[in-house]
Amino acid sequence: MTDEIKALLDDYGYLQDRIASDRNDKDALLERYLGERYGEYVLGEAEINESLSNTEATASALKAKIVELAKSVGESVAGARYRATYVKGKVTWDDKGLIGYSKAHPEVMELRTTGEPSVRVEAVRK
Repeated sequence: MTDEIKALLDDYGYLQDRIASDRNDKDALLERYLGERYGEYVLGEAEINESLSNTEATASALKAKIVELAKSVGESVAGARYRATYVKGKVTWDDKGLIGYSKAHPEVMELRTTGEPSVRVEAVRK
């Protein structure tokens, strides 16, 4: 099973390389078609990217404030286009301690459930 996952991760890495290559091909194509005007395009794109970066930073800060406020009121809040959904914190128990306690009180284990695991795919750090 882990060999299959490793193979899929390798495929995923190939696709990420392909995406990067396609982006480079796009830039080369633009340079070829725009010729001397490619420099103007790059400058214009830099302006747009700077504006986009500033807007994204402002949006990120605003989102953090929304999250903080929604946590403080303890409820979901809906705006015209977005909703801040409040989800109360998950209750956790000391599993080792509970298992030890269950030796004397086995009925406690009937109350125990295990949720579904989750997986996040991320780049391997070298």
